[in-house]
Amino acid sequence: MIVWVLSYVERFLDKVIPKIFKFFFKPLLCLLIVAPLAFIVLGPIGFLAGTAMSIGLDILNIHVGWLVPTIVGAIFPLMLMTGMHYGLVPFMIQGYATIGYETIAGPGNLSSNMAQGAAALCVALKTKNKELKQVAFSSGVTAILGVTEPALFGVTMKIKRALYVVMIGGAVGGFYAGITGVRGFAFSSPGLLSLPAFIGPNDWTNLINACISMVIAFVVTFVGLWFWGFEDISSNEEETNTISEVSKSQKSVENKILNEVIKSPMMGNVIDLKEIMDPAFAGEMLGKGVAIEPMEGKVFSPVNGVVTAIFPTKHAIGLRSDQGAEILIHIGIDTVKLQGKYFTSHVSEGDRVALGDLMIEFEIDKIKEEGYEVVTPILIVNVDSYKEIKKIMSGTVKEKETIISITTI
Repeated sequence: MIVWVLSYVERFLDKVIPKIFKFFFKPLLCLLIVAPLAFIVLGPIGFLAGTAMSIGLDILNIHVGWLVPTIVGAIFPLMLMTGMHYGLVPFMIQGYATIGYETIAGPGNLSSNMAQGAAALCVALKTKNKELKQVAFSSGVTAILGVTEPALFGVTMKIKRALYVVMIGGAVGGFYAGITGVRGFAFSSPGLLSLPAFIGPNDWTNLINACISMVIAFVVTFVGLWFWGFEDISSNEEETNTISEVSKSQKSVENKILNEVIKSPMMGNVIDLKEIMDPAFAGEMLGKGVAIEPMEGKVFSPVNGVVTAIFPTKHAIGLRSDQGAEILIHIGIDTVKLQGKYFTSHVSEGDRVALGDLMIEFEIDKIKEEGYEVVTPILIVNVDSYKEIKKIMSGTVKEKETIISITTI
């Protein structure tokens, strides 16, 4: 809850604080505003909500005990991400102290943890993103051992379909634990390393049923996610490689005339590439040009020419002008991770465009709400073909106003 409120405070401050003061004042003001709210408002609300949920589960445990592990197995990831799972602790301790065991949290939590591990390992085997593969594999093993925060926050919260399957798998495993009366006899973070907490005082039946519930949760989740599939997350490395390939193909085109001007593809404020918080663009590794902080979510063609590349995620487009300039327009920073969400393309690769034609629309506010910058680099990528690429406009520009001039060798 604190982080959720902080996200809005941070975005508000980002809009009102001048850039020159942001580095120091934004973190400080975030802390000064959110910290009191955390202690005075958010903490008490979270505690009351968690306690209310725990009381409800306790009532169900008395009347329909088999249902509680099913519910906990399904909703435990949601409780964990909000911190409400701590509301279960007093009821667990009360059970250990009065009857020697508890059935409210441990059995359902065990199934949920196994489901988290299964989902993370499934993602690790199927994803093509090297960074995600590494995180998913390590966090999947950790989840199976009993600690699921890395898997939850690093994998399944990013891939919504994986989170849904985790909840289904946790519910099915929890249901088996409920109908067989699985009990927890010691306080632990349920997983392979804490299975001794499910050894009963009389025989091994409780432990066996706990293990079966684990297997059910793991298999249901892994198989379900494997066959249902999920939308993979592209890595920054993959995007850079793709842009580089576009640049290489564009550089092969022969320049045709001596001089050319590039118009602005959008309305906004012109800034230097060096001001962008991305080393690839700021270091001019992908080309030279300018960047624009857009005021509206529309990208128009800056030249008469042909669309040479349109990214599947619609956040970037490549053009070749009739005069030979190869142009890359990249909307936002790291927006490839949105997987095309909030972007609409009106052109396709190979289409001919005229100066001022609408090519892409994007939802600025929603992209910012997701935590991404919308500053848009406009790059000339066939830099070797030109003697000079010069920014000739600063401040606020409208579409079709000249922003770059280029001169051939």
